[in-house]
Amino acid sequence: MPHAERVLDVGCGTGQLLRRVRPCYPTARLVGVDLAGQMVGTAVTVTPARLAVRYVRARAERLPFADEVFDLVLTTLSLRHWTNPSAGIGEIGRVLTLGGVLILADVFPSWHHRAPAVPMLRRRHAAIPADLGAALAAHRLAVIGGDYTRWFRLPDVQVIAAQQPS
Repeated sequence: MPHAERVLDVGCGTGQLLRRVRPCYPTARLVGVDLAGQMVGTAVTVTPARLAVRYVRARAERLPFADEVFDLVLTTLSLRHWTNPSAGIGEIGRVLTLGGVLILADVFPSWHHRAPAVPMLRRRHAAIPADLGAALAAHRLAVIGGDYTRWFRLPDVQVIAAQQPS
């Protein structure tokens, strides 16, 4: 797991991932962003105050943060809801610190994984969907690993790690 003092979850929904991330990053500043006000409201309601997670209503394509403030950005199963995925990736690149890491997990229907999964980030040449690869490269995010995992009932969630050059 990457070292991080500031973690952002883009498309945080009800905040479940950030609540689970807290033990891994006990002193980090955790922030969740979601466009859906109802999701943000639910996240605030169900997250215990002692976890110190901040939630903000905003869209991925227009993150309300200064440049280079997050060491780690997570986005899980939200890319499909963005109006402009390339602009969202650009915003993530903008808010990542130099050397910061993006972990993106989503289902890409055009790719079918049949081989057994290997531990996360060991496969350096996992097939990245062309549009996503182009968006990452255009915004100076270098793919550093990828794998497939089961996510709840979804069998082939692709997990991609990309890093802002230092």
